[in-house]
Amino acid sequence: MTGEKLKKIIAESGYTMASAARLLEMTPQHLNQAVSVADVKSGLLEKFSAAFGISIAALYGETAGVAITGSGNTTNGNDSAVVNRFLSIIEEKDRQIAQLLKMLEK
Repeated sequence: MTGEKLKKIIAESGYTMASAARLLEMTPQHLNQAVSVADVKSGLLEKFSAAFGISIAALYGETAGVAITGSGNTTNGNDSAVVNRFLSIIEEKDRQIAQLLKMLEK
């Protein structure tokens, strides 16, 4: 995910960069530096996901035309069940990570 896309999500959520930084428990300077890259680190995305209540899968947006690697095929109507199952697995992983992060905060 690009930093620009993450900045857009922050703005669309009604946060300023400074308020988002506070929510993420980091300085505004550190957040600005972290999103000023072409590929945001996965650790920040996980922290962002937990703080904003947005799954990592949702951060990446649409799933139409997702390539399924290994077989050389791209998705079509027959592959939508596979893609949906994969996304549900990712959603569950994101939920479990968020629960673990909350447990660590206690």
